[in-house]
Amino acid sequence: MLRSETQGGTLSSDGATLLIGTYTADIRQWDIQTGKELPALTGHQKWARIVAFAPDGKTLVTAGNDSFALVRDWPTGKVRKKIDLGRASVQHMFVSADHSTLNVLFWWETALYRFDLTTGKPLSSPGETHRAEVYAIAATADGSILSAGRDQVLRKWDLKSGKQTRQSPIDAGGNSKPCTLTPLGKLLEPTAFSADGRFSASAGPEQNTVTVTPTAVGAKAVKLPARPGGWWAGGIACAFSPDGRLLATADEGAILFRTTDAWKAAGSIPESTSGLTFSLDGRLLASVSLNDVSIWEVSSLTLRARIPTRAQAARDPQLSPDGKLIAWRNWDGGVEVWDVARHQQVVEYRGHEGTVSGFVFAADGRHLITASHDCTLLVWDVATAIADMKPQAEPTENQLAAALADLSSPDGEKAHSAMRTLLAAPSSSTALLGKSLAPATPVDASTMAQHLKNLDHDKFAIREKAQRDLIALGDRAETAVRAFLAETSSSEARDRAEKILDAVTQPAKSSRKLMELRTVETLERLGSPAAKAALHQWATGDPSAGLTREAAAAVRRLEKK
Repeated sequence: MLRSETQGGTLSSDGATLLIGTYTADIRQWDIQTGKELPALTGHQKWARIVAFAPDGKTLVTAGNDSFALVRDWPTGKVRKKIDLGRASVQHMFVSADHSTLNVLFWWETALYRFDLTTGKPLSSPGETHRAEVYAIAATADGSILSAGRDQVLRKWDLKSGKQTRQSPIDAGGNSKPCTLTPLGKLLEPTAFSADGRFSASAGPEQNTVTVTPTAVGAKAVKLPARPGGWWAGGIACAFSPDGRLLATADEGAILFRTTDAWKAAGSIPESTSGLTFSLDGRLLASVSLNDVSIWEVSSLTLRARIPTRAQAARDPQLSPDGKLIAWRNWDGGVEVWDVARHQQVVEYRGHEGTVSGFVFAADGRHLITASHDCTLLVWDVATAIADMKPQAEPTENQLAAALADLSSPDGEKAHSAMRTLLAAPSSSTALLGKSLAPATPVDASTMAQHLKNLDHDKFAIREKAQRDLIALGDRAETAVRAFLAETSSSEARDRAEKILDAVTQPAKSSRKLMELRTVETLERLGSPAAKAALHQWATGDPSAGLTREAAAAVRRLEKK
């Protein structure tokens, strides 16, 4: 018998028989005195690898990769009882000294399951906790926390009481592959999924490829070229924007953006990265490089802030639900939390006895939950850590006026600094920002209709002018142009309409557009009644205007708080 075919050996209590587990459904036996092989013990369906004798030597229990154990009389080997274990893959087992209890340890776990050896019924077990490494964690919209462990159990927790409210079995295949836990409790092997549930994305298995799989029945998967962001990356980072319209992927030396409607290029950022995450409002994208974490403004694809990390290649960057905080894991087990606007560390959390395998911000943004290989979850009070930070100095009127002007700067870092200044003076800034914009006025319907009609005019000069005029209208033309594109049959008009859409949906570059986006963002961050009132007013403008849509979205988010 080859050594590679065995799975350990056990001597019977009297020392007369050697029993060896195998990579088959049989337990093989040898007579120690004669060296002859005896008839195998049968009854299993999968690998029978584990053998345990009761202390009296009259009872033998065999198990392995089946979801049951067989209690046998010894030395006959006759099956006396079949115990349903509820799951497969036994690593160790033993019978208690009083011969009453079978204790079982499953692979990847650290807690015992106990069964009555006579009745086969499960006995009481440790309290509400994972019995093995916790490797995935997610926050739900209702404030609960979901966690998945190698014990193949998905657990739901109430954040306030710390008590488990639900558990259900899962089959993660021993978690041999990377996976993501969605807020709906679904485990996905892909490394990213869209919030609207339309797509999931994963790297490979083809090299230098991200595979996007639509959830719609009959839809085909799309393979997009991509490469790891650097030698330290370990894989290809990717993330969907919260509205499901964009997919960001790492490529060697760059972050690429594509639209999810046709997978067209939508811009790029010259940055190597091993991790990507969008803020919940879709305004910011965080990326991890070898020595720092960067915050990017999605609308303009410009750098907002670059934060040096204490440890190289920080892992799993996450922005808080309101985008005010960013956190990441360090290789040495700490979780750092930084204030995005202040560009300042809030706190670093340590407390697990094992490796930190993941973390998540709770839906309220006031708590952060870490998961670990020590089988536990720890809840951290982020709100208190923020309150303990030293307040910023009150800016002067001149500083506020300069900051307001800098909101329109093409320099993202300069605009970020301006927002930090404005946020330090809530009352004065709200009044100043509220006067800086007015509700968008609608484009005359007849004028819009004429522009669209002229896209298919007989004269080239008129077609060109119509295209330029529609591009000049910016985002206010987008809705009408999309509707026109869906209806027209003219190839000339369709080509021009597509060029218009490409132009008006490109990253924001005009000072007016940048000013609108950043003003709305700053007021939403302030969140006072006066700030909400200004946003409400702007939300009443032309429905097709970007300012109106941004203000309305900000109002909806504030009303949910």
